[in-house]
Amino acid sequence: MMRLFGKWTKQEQGKKPNTKSRVKLQTVLMALVAFIVVCSVSAAAFWCYHTFRNILVERVAASRNDVLSQISTKVDSLQGNMISMSRLYNAMVTDSTHEEIQAFFQGEALSSMTIGEVMEAYQDAVEVEYSVTILDDDGFFYVSPGKAEEQGAEQIRKSMWYLNIPSDLSDGQVYWTQVHEDETLGAGFYYSAVSRTVDQEGRKVTVLLSIAERFLYETYKNVINGNTMYIVDQDGRVISSNNQHLISLNYFNMERLDDLVSSGTYTIVEKSGVKYLLSRYNEPRYGLVYLEEIPLRTLLSSLDYIQTWSVVVAGIAIILSCMVCWVMIRTITSPLQVLCQKLKQVSGGNFKTKFDVRSWAEISLINDSCAEMEARISDLFTNLKEEERQKRLAEIEFLQAQINPHFMYNTLFEIKCLVNLGDNQDAERMLENFIAMLRTVLSQKDEMITLQEELVILQQYFTVMQCKYGEGIQLVYDIPEELLQRKVLKFVLQPIVENSIFHGLEPAGSRGTILVKVWEMEGRLYIQVKDNGVGMEERQLEQICRCIEKNEGTTEDGTVGINNVIRRIKLHFGTEYGVSIDSQKYIGTSVLLILPGKAGQEGNKAGEKYECFESDGGR
Repeated sequence: MMRLFGKWTKQEQGKKPNTKSRVKLQTVLMALVAFIVVCSVSAAAFWCYHTFRNILVERVAASRNDVLSQISTKVDSLQGNMISMSRLYNAMVTDSTHEEIQAFFQGEALSSMTIGEVMEAYQDAVEVEYSVTILDDDGFFYVSPGKAEEQGAEQIRKSMWYLNIPSDLSDGQVYWTQVHEDETLGAGFYYSAVSRTVDQEGRKVTVLLSIAERFLYETYKNVINGNTMYIVDQDGRVISSNNQHLISLNYFNMERLDDLVSSGTYTIVEKSGVKYLLSRYNEPRYGLVYLEEIPLRTLLSSLDYIQTWSVVVAGIAIILSCMVCWVMIRTITSPLQVLCQKLKQVSGGNFKTKFDVRSWAEISLINDSCAEMEARISDLFTNLKEEERQKRLAEIEFLQAQINPHFMYNTLFEIKCLVNLGDNQDAERMLENFIAMLRTVLSQKDEMITLQEELVILQQYFTVMQCKYGEGIQLVYDIPEELLQRKVLKFVLQPIVENSIFHGLEPAGSRGTILVKVWEMEGRLYIQVKDNGVGMEERQLEQICRCIEKNEGTTEDGTVGINNVIRRIKLHFGTEYGVSIDSQKYIGTSVLLILPGKAGQEGNKAGEKYECFESDGGR
């Protein structure tokens, strides 16, 4: 079946407005403002927090360096006292013989004062407990407070820390040993000052003045609060620390430490995933390095409270800012939304929409411009409708004038043929029915008539044709009674039946039946004119359909009448209505008219013509 009317599919009925969801301006502005506010407040809070954090770290590091300096002063005092005592013992040993040294250190009466009395007097002055160890080349061994055992002397001489003492240590020079354990002095670690001298008899004597590591610890124990303190020698070996497991270990790589942090400064280091504030102070006199590690989390714990409140304040600021922005955006977008709704009404054809939006100067200007535009469009549309109506009326009248002469020519030609053949009785009968049909057609002034009135005209025309072809052709109706009052175009069936007779039944021997069937479905009225004539091949049907589409019909191919019917239907009802043709060779031809049903006809007020604008606004 080939359809020759209008546009059947939705795509063919014209472009529709894009119905894809669009993001509202209000949503975009609110999202943009919220993004800017959140980013600005977050950036400001982040900057303030980190600035305060860095300032706090710098001030804490500066104060901890002061603490390290104070600890260094205390340790310097201990070392100075040890050096003074070491020199005292060296002087006593240098000025004494071997026997006098033994008597002196063993508390015998050869001397006016024993070593025990000297140490007691000195320790009472400095309030620190020192230990002294004396060794000489003849095997003399003394450990205060007076225990001398050969096994102890042998253990000391074999100890690694003792073997590391420089052999060329000059008289009066003091060497500081690494922290070590010494069973002769008791449990724990000791830090010793070593000096060597020669007595009056030429024997080499080694004087060890030792102090327990706990006295070093006492110089900084009061500043321990979750932090770790280190006193380190130039080799990176820990001399004292509140972490007892690290004492005497070569814990620090001094080259790497020098790259990380210099004296009087700090750095942030990370160990086992935990960050620490590492402060350093170098003691230039005795070459010791003082280090302190403070867990950064502990240091910044006081900022947690500030951070929490900063987040709360930032959140409140963001919410208040968004609320203020929301109100401002609403004052801008609400009038625009109202304008959009009014413009939609205008686009829907309501040209009585009142534009009365008052807001910002720019929006008021848009409102006034829209009102002016609506008035101009309304005037243009009214003029256009009137112009189109006049054009349609003129074209319909032209088509009607074209159909009537075409039909009259065919009928009068047939009457002439009957007269020439001498069949005056049939010619007279045909002329009477022709005159009756003309009287009926001319008496109908309206373009739209009822289906029943159209069938009367059709029956009168068919009676005229029976005068020519006889009773061999028949016209049959299959029409529900309730559809007889439906409105149809006047003189719309005659051209279709005429084509069925001339091109379908006449070539078949002037015999056959024409069926006129009417039904209504889905708001449309269908009128089928079907014959059982010779029909057409598909190629011939396609050729006729192309001629009808191009409006190139001729009287010989019978397309003038049906082409006029199609154009009249489209002009009256729109491009979605029209005619379709189906034909099969030796079976017959079916012509289907598609017209508006009852709902469509009720929407077309009496005396009005159907507008034939395309859905995309064209004509």
